[in-house]
Amino acid sequence: MNTRYGVFVALTLLASLTAPCASWATATLPDYKIDGPVKSRNLEVFIIHGSDSVRGQNIQTLSEAMKAKTLKVFETGNVNELACQNLSNLPVFIQSGDIVKGGRQDRTMQYDLLVPPHSKKMPLSSFCVESGRWQKRGAESDAVFSSSMKALPGKELKLAAKYTAEQGAVWASVSKSQRQLSRQAKQIRENASPTSLQMSLEDKDLAKTATTYTNDLKTLASKDKDAIGYAFSIDGKLNSADVYASHDLFVKLWPKLLEATAVEAVSNISTADKGAPTPKPVAVDDVKNFLSSSEQGKSALKKVSSETSQETRDSAKTVYFESRSDGSGWLHKNYIMK
Repeated sequence: MNTRYGVFVALTLLASLTAPCASWATATLPDYKIDGPVKSRNLEVFIIHGSDSVRGQNIQTLSEAMKAKTLKVFETGNVNELACQNLSNLPVFIQSGDIVKGGRQDRTMQYDLLVPPHSKKMPLSSFCVESGRWQKRGAESDAVFSSSMKALPGKELKLAAKYTAEQGAVWASVSKSQRQLSRQAKQIRENASPTSLQMSLEDKDLAKTATTYTNDLKTLASKDKDAIGYAFSIDGKLNSADVYASHDLFVKLWPKLLEATAVEAVSNISTADKGAPTPKPVAVDDVKNFLSSSEQGKSALKKVSSETSQETRDSAKTVYFESRSDGSGWLHKNYIMK
């Protein structure tokens, strides 16, 4: 039995597969064109160009669907599992690291997930990003979540939720992020909910500082029709990259991605702007090597829903995540420098 057929059979027979096995994709880097960097203060952004893998499919983002009230996210009373239901005619892409506001505690999503049109209620693996509350907040509903306009702003937070996958690690990373951001100016812990990462990210002064980055970089995703992802460095150190199955999906996600990236850069301003040596610029070849080496890690597969699977490739310095829809193929490739 050849390797690919063996993987197909294993995925068919097992509802959840986590043991190391052959990977979906080839070991060589896809034929991406990478340009940049475009610099804003201590942040450098590279745009990744390539062909759409998913064509002619209108996929909504979680932010869009919740704003239109066509997808509902429900509180279940279980910290690490929510539920969602898609009421629309379009599939909805939920990205790992998306934060939902409300319920008994604000949460972030553990996995990428494609929610099919007119779905039944589906479970959502989640982590709390607010340790000090277990009741409704003000006039918010404690039964359903109101919005998803923010995402985890840092690779340590992403790794805690997606790689370490432990609630304690997520809480520790949230607290560290709040401390780092508070160094820049005032204390950003909101009195109404001081442990909430969501409320910290809504801070007006933080938003004003982050806007200095987003204004410089906001047009990068839509500038070229073959732009499907980006990589970035902070203070001359490669951080992470995200590549999507279509230009349209990347453009829809870009505002949330860019804001989270800008906030991470803000948290490092104190190092970059106060007399630290100027770091050596990251080159396009450095990005290519990062992407290529990340795809060489030890592979493990996991079925995360009836519609979506995730491959993780783990190596000493990097981790790579690839999410796939059973009907659409790969949707998202995420590369993180440990």
